[in-house]
Amino acid sequence: MPVFYFRAPEEKTAPGPEEQLQFDNLDQAVEHARYAVCDLASDFLPISPSDTITIEIHSQDGVVEAEVRLTLHVLRRAI
Repeated sequence: MPVFYFRAPEEKTAPGPEEQLQFDNLDQAVEHARYAVCDLASDFLPISPSDTITIEIHSQDGVVEAEVRLTLHVLRRAI
């Protein structure tokens, strides 16, 4: 079963062995990352200077296989 590592690009270090997850394929890893980025949103978007949360999915060789991003947009409407 392939091993994937999840990492936020803001982190300055490479993902460690404690952050590895096994999935049958990249699609399953992406699905997991979609849930993870949503879980992070309620904690970090209100206090973050950025309006975007990104999770990179790395292969066992360290190659970025996919990215999952969640962006908060505020649209102000004139009344």
